[in-house]
Amino acid sequence: MISMLICSPRENELKYLTSCSKRLAETESDERWQFHCCRNEAELQEAVDEGDSYDIICVDIEMENAIEAAGKLKFDNPDAHVIIISGRSVSPAEYVVPSVMNSGLLLRPLTADGVAKSLKDNISAYLEKMYRGRLENCFILDSKDGRQLVPHNMISYFESREKKIFLYTAKNEYSFYDTLDRLEKALPEDRFVRCHRSFIINRDKISSIVVNKNLIMLDNGEMIPLSRTYRSVLKELK
Repeated sequence: MISMLICSPRENELKYLTSCSKRLAETESDERWQFHCCRNEAELQEAVDEGDSYDIICVDIEMENAIEAAGKLKFDNPDAHVIIISGRSVSPAEYVVPSVMNSGLLLRPLTADGVAKSLKDNISAYLEKMYRGRLENCFILDSKDGRQLVPHNMISYFESREKKIFLYTAKNEYSFYDTLDRLEKALPEDRFVRCHRSFIINRDKISSIVVNKNLIMLDNGEMIPLSRTYRSVLKELK
């Protein structure tokens, strides 16, 4: 899923940016998209504080504290594509800074044709980068709702249950039909390891291994069973 944050205090501008982005999402990719809109500084700050992941961030930097908020969003989402909205009266030195490193610019006064072209260029650039650089670092999940790319570093573990596979991240759960045996061969072994007939875990999410209790503690506090079959492999990770 691709998540896009759009922030502008101008209601008509926000509506057009959102509707145009949604149209482009439908025509330019087969991915599932989620849009989050902010109408003022408080809503933007709330988006920052909630810590959700964003792939494309479009922010009006003429709002108070918007540059600081954009910098925090970029820090939390280092691979995000940032689009700055600004007026000509604002010096580029204000927003062309390392903390933001914007990828695109929407310069006021905005026109329908100008916004449509700029958004298409920016979304296309992001998708090209994503498909080129992230496919090999993502788990591809195909469903009736479309294709989702789940970054490997966000996956906590896979569980085989109820004749399905469940993929767990810190905040989400996805289910699909497959087998752990096939996944074990397909997933990068330097990132994932089988620990049980029903579980494959992300090596980087392991907090500790309690061998005498046959348990693996993940960094989020969850406990995953460790079977005797896979003890020797997991002991090396202690």
